[in-house]
Amino acid sequence: MLKIENKAMDEYNLISRIATRAEELGVMRGKRITLFMDLENAHETFNLRLDDLLNADDFNFSHDITGIQENINRLTKEFENSFVPRYAKKNDVTEKAESSNLKMIKKYKLTKEEEEVKGTTTKVYRIKAIRDFSDVKAGDLGGYVESEKNLSHEGDCWIYDNSKVFENAYVCQDAKVFSGAEIFGDAVIRGNASIYYDCNTGIEF
Repeated sequence: MLKIENKAMDEYNLISRIATRAEELGVMRGKRITLFMDLENAHETFNLRLDDLLNADDFNFSHDITGIQENINRLTKEFENSFVPRYAKKNDVTEKAESSNLKMIKKYKLTKEEEEVKGTTTKVYRIKAIRDFSDVKAGDLGGYVESEKNLSHEGDCWIYDNSKVFENAYVCQDAKVFSGAEIFGDAVIRGNASIYYDCNTGIEF
């Protein structure tokens, strides 16, 4: 009985520390108690590797915290859109969701057209749409990514013109990147954000 109580307290403390880190990192949406309850539901559903999540790099930590908050149905306490946290342990729920994700229809592919990011040795590849969505038509060429980890296949997000997204940067949901902007590091561009480069000022917005 004591071991069970200690385990529950350890998990409570870890979830509390994860919520604190999310708040400090700026990825907490709404109130702290709401995030705490979301994390508890996620742990109950996915049996999260809480230690690993707490100590994850900013990119992967933000991915799971953002995904948990965006995909939980707080009325049913279920997770939608086949979302699976990266720090979930294998169980029936995760295997079912991963199977569904394999069936997801991709919206773009990488072409053989490549460039080297100025001042680095990083190679990026131009993307090409393979289905219609938003204002993008199948066959349209977009900007450049280092790999598919930089641009989600879901939502209406897109990289236009000669813009580049590389390293651990990630564009998702309905975000847009225009006009030669370069997104890199651990940046996450999401929601309805529009990022573009002003050639007159040299500033990205």
